[in-house]
Amino acid sequence: MEVNPLSTVIRASKAQTEFDLISAIQREFLEHNDVPPSANQARRKPILGSLKINCDVAIPLGSEKATAAMVVRNKVGELVDGSTATFPVSSILQGELEAIRRACYMVEGLKGSPIMIESDNKRAIELSVSEFVPPWEVFAVVMDIRKLVQQLNLKVEWVKRSANKIAHQVAAWASKGQLNPAWISTPSVSLLSLLYSDVSNAEL
Repeated sequence: MEVNPLSTVIRASKAQTEFDLISAIQREFLEHNDVPPSANQARRKPILGSLKINCDVAIPLGSEKATAAMVVRNKVGELVDGSTATFPVSSILQGELEAIRRACYMVEGLKGSPIMIESDNKRAIELSVSEFVPPWEVFAVVMDIRKLVQQLNLKVEWVKRSANKIAHQVAAWASKGQLNPAWISTPSVSLLSLLYSDVSNAEL
């Protein structure tokens, strides 16, 4: 039976398009689901002498504003610094990238220690460290992040939601006005409990 080359190319192209669509849907689901943490989803300890900044955003349903949380911790999981900020957004991706950019700015005030920045939004991390042309609505933010990452020699990584739960919860509290203004120096009992649990389950 003779094979039609054009028909084969068309079928292959259709299959690739379907695969790309399914992969995009799966990535979106994995980035935003809230599955309970498992043993291999724990927080990873930073290397000795380094600091880690975890960042996340909370966007109330129907709101056009996001609240970002940037949480700085040392090797043993202690709070070193942190901040929150509320700003207008048009998408979750824009909010996640803005949180990463603000984390990069924080590094300038933490000189002297190697810094790693983590986010649970895989697409935001991919845009931050790749050379792909970013979507126009986040172009300026992405280019700022790339410049800061290079200038400050930063390591930026994606982690699962379960390894980013402190920043996630701080952002949620801040978005609802439930975060103690002195949350860094005087953490609430709820925050201390989360910190203790996170450190206890941290990977070596």
